[in-house]
Parts: sequence; C-alpha cells; structure tokens
Amino acid sequence: ATGTWDADLETNTATAEGDFTDDGNTSENVEDTDSANYYGADPSISILKTFADDSVIAGGAGSSFTLLVENTGNVPLSSVLVEDTVDARLVVTGVSGIAGADADSDGNAQTVEWLISALGVSEQVTITVNFEVDPSTPEALGVANTANVEGSYTDDAGNTESPDDTGTDTIDILTEIELSIVKNFYRIDDRDTASTNDDIRVDDGQIEQGTIGYFELIVTNSGPSDAVGVVVTDTVNGLLGVLGVTPQPACQASAGQNVSCSFDIAVDGTVTVTVEYRAAEFLNPDDGPIYGTQEGDEFRFVFVNGYVLEGSSDTDGAATLILTDPEGNETVLPYDGTKNDFFFDPPGDDPAFNLHISCSDAFTDGWGDSGGPVDGVDDNWQIASYSILRYNQNGFFKGCGDVVVPWVVPNTALADGTDSNSDYGEDELVSDTAEVLVIRQLKIDIRNQPVVKGKKMDVLLFNTGADVLTITQIDIMWPASNGNLVSVDFGGNNTFWTGTASPDAATISVFNAGADLTIDPLEGLKLGFFFQRKAQPGPYTVMVTLEGGLTTEVLTINVP
Repeated sequence: ATGTWDADLETNTATAEGDFTDDGNTSENVEDTDSANYYGADPSISILKTFADDSVIAGGAGSSFTLLVENTGNVPLSSVLVEDTVDARLVVTGVSGIAGADADSDGNAQTVEWLISALGVSEQVTITVNFEVDPSTPEALGVANTANVEGSYTDDAGNTESPDDTGTDTIDILTEIELSIVKNFYRIDDRDTASTNDDIRVDDGQIEQGTIGYFELIVTNSGPSDAVGVVVTDTVNGLLGVLGVTPQPACQASAGQNVSCSFDIAVDGTVTVTVEYRAAEFLNPDDGPIYGTQEGDEFRFVFVNGYVLEGSSDTDGAATLILTDPEGNETVLPYDGTKNDFFFDPPGDDPAFNLHISCSDAFTDGWGDSGGPVDGVDDNWQIASYSILRYNQNGFFKGCGDVVVPWVVPNTALADGTDSNSDYGEDELVSDTAEVLVIRQLKIDIRNQPVVKGKKMDVLLFNTGADVLTITQIDIMWPASNGNLVSVDFGGNNTFWTGTASPDAATISVFNAGADLTIDPLEGLKLGFFFQRKAQPGPYTVMVTLEGGLTTEVLTINVP
C-alpha cells in the first residue's frame, strides 16, 4: 500500500495494489483507492470591544470598556498582543486583565498594550480599560475607538502565521453643569477707621438716595463639567442708574441699564460681577430740561409700589406724562392739567387723583398736603420720593426733591448656560432677586434747641455726613405773628440775604458772592433769621437745598 500526505491539504489519498491467481492459473491485478478528509491547522483570533456605558459625563465618575479576546482557531496561539490607541478625550486611568500582563513599551497610558503569552483553542481573555473625561472636554457624540489583536502560530515545519482582528465601539461624551447665582447689594462707607485706614464695606441692604452703591452677582458652576459661554444678565431697575460694570470686556452695560456678561466657568469655579450705580438720583438742573420745558415744571414721582411717574407740565406744547412700571415698561398718558397740577388715573381699579407740583408741598409720609394721594384712599400710590425742577422765561429758577418714605427697589439677575441635557433658557437658567432700601440722604440735622433772641432766631445746621456740603437754597416758613423776614446771616454778622418775605414761605436762593455757605463734615453752620417783629413760639420749618439738587427738609421746629 502506498499513500500521500500533505498537512496543507484538506483531502489525502491512499492506494492499495496486489496480485491474485485462481485455480486456472489466471492472474489478476487488484487495486483500490480511498480518500479521507483531513482538516489542517487553522489559526484564528477575534477581539470584541464594548463600552460599559452608552455615554460618559465630562468631569464625571468615568467609565470603562472591555476587550474580549478569543482563540477562534483550532490550534493554540502564542504571543497574543492587544493594542488600543485610546482617543485622547478618554483619559486612561487603569488597565487590567484575567490573563496576560501589561506590556506598555512607550510609557504612554493612552496606548494600551497587553501581552498574552499563550491562548488555547476557544480560550477567552477579557481586558478592562478604565478611563475618565476631563471637565473641559466639550460634548462629542459617537466617539469611535478601535482595538487590534494579533497572535502567532508556528507549525512543525517552522511555518508561522499571524492571525489578527480589530474591534470598534463608540461612546457619547456629554456635559453636565450646575449653575447658581447670588445677588448682594452693598455700599462703601468711606470714613476711614483708625486701625486700618481702609474703606468699610457695608452690607445692610440700604442706600441713601442720590449716593453711589454697588451690587455683585456671584455665579458658581458646581459641575461636574466646565460651563462654557454662561450668559449673566441683569436689567437693572431704572431707579438704580448704572455707572459701570466689571470685569470688562466680559461684561458690558448696553443702553445703560442692561448688564450682560459672558463667561467660561470651570467646575467648582466662581465669577463675580460688580455693578456700580447711583440710587434714585434727583433731576439735575445742570442736565437742562429733559423734555424741553420752557414754562412749567419737570417732575418725577416714585411710588412705594415701584411705579415711576415723570414728565413735564409745559402746557405750551411739551406737556408729557410717562408711567413706568416696576419691570421698566413705559406707558405714555395724556397730560390733563395746568403748570402746577395734573390729573393722574392709575392703572387698574385704583381711583384717580390730582397731583400738585409744588416745592412747598413736602408730601408728608408720602401723602399730598395740597393735592395728591390720600391716606386710606390711595394706599397703593403712596409717594416714596419726588423731584421737581421749575422753569420760567429765564430758564431754571428753583428745584426741590426729597425721599419722604423709604422704599424697596427689587432687582433680579439671571445666569444661563447649556449642557447636553438643556438649551439656553431651559434647565440651566437660574436667578436671584435682591432688594435695596432707598432712604433719605439726611446729611444735615439741627443740633441743640433753636435760640430766640428778640427778633432773631438762630438755628445750628450740622453736617452728619463725610463730605463737604454746599447750600444753594434755603426755604423757611414761620409763625405769621413774627411779621416778614428781613435778613439772614451765618456765623454771626455775615449777612448774606436781605429783603422782605411774607410769613407763608420764603425762598432764599440768591446769595451774596462772598457768602460761603458750606459745612465741613461733622461741623455746624449757624443761621440767623431776623424778623420784622419779635419772634414768637410756634412751628418753624426749614428746608435746605444742597448742591446737586437734593433738598433736605431739616424738620419742623417747635419753639416754646
């Protein structure tokens, strides 16, 4: 019998041959052939890459993927090397496997190299790669990554084969931010302290009318991802006139009152926006008539409910009446009135009333003394402050203003961001509302009891503030039994006004050139008022207008 054998063939053949002689001495050659199938060495390998999660959060807890390596051939394999150059966004933190060893040759953790010395037929080895994603990584969908495996087989004849395979899977990188915002009002007390000589920050939630204050917006991102393009906005109430905003250029104040900023905020990071404002500034005659008034008054009334009513009583053509609601929406109303009075019909069901435009009406406790809202009737329209400038053919001639009731100015700031779970204006929109109490800028007070000597009454005005105050106008009312007012002096014999003024009211606004009507901080200025007849007991009311238009009604003095 003879046969051929080839390990590289799938079919092998054997042949048998012999001779046969029967009784008749006849010879015959006998031959047969048969084939049998033979399956030879078939080295093969596979790798399956699988991410543990469909997605991973940038800056979150991280995730992993597995590499399942299997000998799918019919012969054992050796020197099985797994390689995976992992996407740089998936920062490798560890590699482990049930068999084999780390074969890192370049010191780069992102290049996974794992060596399995021997892998039997149908044997499987699982390799696990853990990774994290940096908080600064932007959203990316379908991030693909491919792993490679290659083994080795050598037959008895020394022939070598290197079966290999690749495995690919994808994962989504998502972002998740968590914003918060805190709004705080504060002011700076510029009186130095003896210990530090530093300005003092005061967070008592109130501000004197006409003075400068601040508020800050503190925006925090608690992550776990970095927040990119966070928009911080604040439409500042018109009673808080914005003077500036920092930091720049990240923040701007467009149209004066609309603060807008854009920031990138790292996880656990905080940004602070500071807005400087002037509180409820009175109308300033140096700005000229806002509404072009030639004959009449320009005025602004602020109500406790947050509404502002302003305009001009110039009935020759410039009469204007504008009502602004607490959200800043303006409504132009018809001006129905004269140079000194107008008719105001509030929105809603509240009754209408006349407002008297007069510097002689102090609007005591927020109600009109000679026309205006009435306590118990117009309770929704109690006046918080007023400012009046009066004009005639010679231009501006008189101004007054006061805070008669402290009032609350609320204001809301917003921080808005976006991540994989939200768009702008949705889940990541946060807000905070803070309030500041606007109070009277009482910087002049009366110290000691007024002294009456014959026809003269002395009043000591005291500067309670930290700035030099300049008096530009004095208004005084006194008992009619005193007769007319004939002169006013300061500091003794320094007469700066002479004339004849009737008891119902006297406005002294033309001072002598040499009169120095200023009061240093924490100092006093004595004013002496001479009357036609002996000064009598009774109420005396003194109002002082300071430079810049602020009028302080000192108080009503009851002389015994």
